[in-house]
Amino acid sequence: MSAGLYDFTIAHFFIALLVTVIASLGIACVPGIASVVTTGVLGGLWLRELYMPVYSIIGALDGLFDMGRIGVNVTGRVQATTIATRLTHALESDELLLFNVNGKTLFGKIRAKFHKKKEKKEKLSKMNNFKNYKRGKHSESYYCCYCGNDYRN
Repeated sequence: MSAGLYDFTIAHFFIALLVTVIASLGIACVPGIASVVTTGVLGGLWLRELYMPVYSIIGALDGLFDMGRIGVNVTGRVQATTIATRLTHALESDELLLFNVNGKTLFGKIRAKFHKKKEKKEKLSKMNNFKNYKRGKHSESYYCCYCGNDYRN
């Protein structure tokens, strides 16, 4: 198989793939790093004379590559920090954590409000049960927690 000036075989392709993968493992989240990696990869493949044609293509698209690379790096670091914090229980308050409550995803602060409302409703329900018990008026459709009678149908 001929590629213009150079004859590439399958072995050359796999060597190029290996050199590219090894060079890309160390890419930092720095703008313009593609030119440095391009130089290293082409130097590792003994193709330094192709630097200008290859860099003219990569240099034009480097801004887009940087945006994607930075987005992936930031997202990965946030996920790693969140997972490590949850596994070690290092977060002092639950305000920043996400919880699944009744099929809804809630932040810790909202979850606390949700539980306060729920506790308030339960407290009001118990107070109403107690008032009805004192008056001798039991509804036909509930269980009285004070006298122990079951008034459900």
